[in-house]
Amino acid sequence: MLQYVNGFACSINETKENVVIHFLQKEPEIPDSDEEEEVKLVTNKIASIVMDSDCAKGLISSMAQLFEEDLHEEE
Repeated sequence: MLQYVNGFACSINETKENVVIHFLQKEPEIPDSDEEEEVKLVTNKIASIVMDSDCAKGLISSMAQLFEEDLHEEE
């Protein structure tokens, strides 16, 4: 099943051996009554993954290659 995300947060442990990526979805919260005019943005955590640093570096490299190909196509 696919999940839509429009944000993320990353962290790494002190020894830089493990990386955590939280995938987030920011969406408007609909007011309960007509009296509330301000629509607030709510952030929901969709998924979290933990990976070792080698896997994270591989992910960075793969993502960079994907976008590098896009840049060459635009030229």
